[in-house]
Amino acid sequence: MPPSAKATVGPVPAESSGFAFRAAFGRTTVLIVPVLLLSRHAKQRT
Repeated sequence: MPPSAKATVGPVPAESSGFAFRAAFGRTTVLIVPVLLLSRHAKQRT
C-alpha cells in the first residue's frame, strides 16, 4: 500500500477495531454480573 493511501485508510480499521473491542468488553461485563449473582444465590440455597 502506498504511504499516501495509508494516511487515508489507516484510521478507519483502527477505529472500527476499537469500537468492536469496547462493544465486546461492555457486553461481557453486562453478562458476567448476573452470572456472579446467580452463582452466589445457588450456593446459598444448598
